[in-house]
Amino acid sequence: METLQQLNRRISSYQDLQSIVSTMKALAAVSIRQYERATQSLAVYYRTIEFGLHVLLRDTALQEGLPPKSAGGGLGAIVFGSDQGLCGRFNEDIAAFALQRIEASPAHGYGHRILAIGNRTASSLEYMGQ
Repeated sequence: METLQQLNRRISSYQDLQSIVSTMKALAAVSIRQYERATQSLAVYYRTIEFGLHVLLRDTALQEGLPPKSAGGGLGAIVFGSDQGLCGRFNEDIAAFALQRIEASPAHGYGHRILAIGNRTASSLEYMGQ
């Protein structure tokens, strides 16, 4: 049978453990709220980008001098990169990934057009022959 001192130590350990669990629950609740805010921010960012692309494509379609649409269709790709350095191989990897996806597309044989967003990505695509 345990002594009174051993029981007190055990109770104290359980209280410490309960305190730790309560703290961990509070931290988890705060983290969840941060992730919810990040998700909301990404949704607003996505909506803004979508509207911007809509305006860009609408205005581009109204300009004179665009080549006529081909009867066979084709593929259009928008590749997002950066204008900044210090991104490592980000722009090169994005360009290579985009070209892999374009070549794997069933519409690849009908020709393709690429719109590069970001000077460094555009340079990488030009270096790759696009």
